[in-house]
Amino acid sequence: MRYEFSYVLLLLLLLASCTVVPATNIKIGVLLPLTGDFSTIGNSNRAAINLAQNNSDEQLFFEDDSCDAKKAITAFQKLVQVDHVDAIVGPLCTSVLPALLPNVKQAGIPLVLPITDHLYFVNDLNTTEYDNLTLGLLPRSDLVWQEHARIAFSISKSIAIVQTTGVATRRNVNLFLKMYEELGGRTIVHEEVEPRTKDYRTLLLKLDSLGAPLVWPHLGTEDRIEFYKQLRELGVLQNATILGDLYIEVELPKYLAILGQTLNGTLSTNYASTMTASFRERMVAQGVQPLLGADNSYDAIRLLINAEKKCQNQKACIIPLLKQTSEDGASGKIQFDNDGNRIGTAITRALVGNSFVKMES
Repeated sequence: MRYEFSYVLLLLLLLASCTVVPATNIKIGVLLPLTGDFSTIGNSNRAAINLAQNNSDEQLFFEDDSCDAKKAITAFQKLVQVDHVDAIVGPLCTSVLPALLPNVKQAGIPLVLPITDHLYFVNDLNTTEYDNLTLGLLPRSDLVWQEHARIAFSISKSIAIVQTTGVATRRNVNLFLKMYEELGGRTIVHEEVEPRTKDYRTLLLKLDSLGAPLVWPHLGTEDRIEFYKQLRELGVLQNATILGDLYIEVELPKYLAILGQTLNGTLSTNYASTMTASFRERMVAQGVQPLLGADNSYDAIRLLINAEKKCQNQKACIIPLLKQTSEDGASGKIQFDNDGNRIGTAITRALVGNSFVKMES
């Protein structure tokens, strides 16, 4: 009996040593503007991210940053110190990144940014210290604004620009002007206005008196709507072309509901959409329109889950591994060049009726 007991005990020990230990739950934090001016986009991205979750081993922790730097830092610290996430998707707003990134570096947390490009870190921050901590899922932003400048120059050799103050808008306009001026264009007016400016009448009358042939209001949604409404009210700039941009395309239903045919002919330069039909159908089936970044946010979750499994909790492994990606996702082909930029193209569309139609520069 003693030998039989010893044999059974040995067998149990062997079986125990062969038991597969369940993988540690993958924890991913998400920073989105779930309230505030960009909440529509934020909640569209949230719906896409929820679609990307496959099973209970994948835990998602959502935090609202409202595109506010202080809120973003507080939310980030909670995700890291309380929820103990392995990586973070977001934020969507580049305006919060300068304040947030030192915290990212200190924590050593990988950050995948759905609507930011690698060029932001090279040009705006003039640093490579985040190369192994951050990955942008947009192609180079200069592709968009250079194409936008070429279209603008083909319309007029001079332009008037009205822009909202802020890091992102200044960046966009600077990239635009670099190409526009290289082509030979000149700026006759360049005005910055504070967000939530309610009265553009004086500025519109000034632009009209100067006979500006091309006007680009690079403004937030509510500000731009006021600009168009007051332009229509005053009946000014009748012979001018009003240059739109990608932000009108992002929230087109809202603009059309308020401004209607006032927007007809508006131009939008954007990344060539590679969102798959199947992903769009899945979003619509949930009752949600896939807005800016939704497909990239979906892909960010899937990429991170796969990378974390391969990296086995080694956070420093994640971003370098992701930069080797070459696969098809909800946002089309996901592939990066040697500098860490996602490969893509930019195109310009003109608004005809209720949709944008591609045009050539």
